[in-house]
Amino acid sequence: MNNAVSFSAPPTQIWVIVLSWNNYALTAACLRSLQQVNHPGKHVLLVDNASEDDTPARARAEFGADIDILVNPKNLGFAQGNNAGMQYAFDRGADYVLLLNNDTTVDPGFIAPLEERFRRSPRTGAVTSKIYYQTGANQSPGTHQDTLWAAGGQIRWWLGQARCRGQGQLDRGQFDRAERVDYAQGCSMLISRTALAAAGGLDNSFFAYFEDSDWSLRCRAAGFDIWYEPSSVVWHRAGQSYAADRSRQAGKRVIFQPPAYVLHMRNGLWFFRRHGRGVQRVICLASFTAQAMAFSAKLLFLGHAQAARAVWHGLANGWSNLPAMPQDNPVRSEPA
Repeated sequence: MNNAVSFSAPPTQIWVIVLSWNNYALTAACLRSLQQVNHPGKHVLLVDNASEDDTPARARAEFGADIDILVNPKNLGFAQGNNAGMQYAFDRGADYVLLLNNDTTVDPGFIAPLEERFRRSPRTGAVTSKIYYQTGANQSPGTHQDTLWAAGGQIRWWLGQARCRGQGQLDRGQFDRAERVDYAQGCSMLISRTALAAAGGLDNSFFAYFEDSDWSLRCRAAGFDIWYEPSSVVWHRAGQSYAADRSRQAGKRVIFQPPAYVLHMRNGLWFFRRHGRGVQRVICLASFTAQAMAFSAKLLFLGHAQAARAVWHGLANGWSNLPAMPQDNPVRSEPA
């Protein structure tokens, strides 16, 4: 008679952090899609950045005990808002945190391939999904979209560009191989506790835009790899927080509200000033500035004078100051 007792390991605790700021309809669609995700260690945390549309109360009423809710006292931006969520998750035993935009819906099996990559590649710090544009008011998760928003991030140093690979391309299988990439998109990014302990959290100074690419390079500098995993699929309504024209289709230029241009230009300069090296740094900064100036001229020609001025404002801010590299870890992922 065999009296041996076997014990199974507890499931990996993965906390999905959905950051919201107004637009409850999008947030609710994201949370409903997460309800279809079957993972034994999944927890969903809604972090609300002081929405004015009663998002927390409406989410409690609709989703109840299925989610945790953390309400920030003001709009902390993408970086600090997610840092608050990650701290909340780690304080409750998370092994991994999965940053997910509230303007996304997910495939029911999107978590497992991300988690599997960590098992296969021990030096992994973060993994990002294959992300499609989602268009149409009734688009539901699981419906195939063939226009890519991102297949991992690529940095073209000599051109001053940090861009989503494959953006606007029809998916013909050209990005169906898992591979290391320059950076992971904060739109859907699974991060390990270990990597956050080494690299720190997102840089609060960035508020929004380029904080994911900045974090990825700090993570790589700490000795970790950033992976793209095509088996994990997400659909994204890109630019919903700042878009002035929400009617555009996938892959087309969208005119954003001025604050988005200020942040994008300022943070782009901060990113390349911080991480560029030598002659490459000089050339990438010159290229980024020249492209921004050309873009502002185009906006002015099209009659978007306020947006054009915002581009210049962002460039001025980006050149006039540069936040110090974070020294204190904004997210304490290890016990105090």
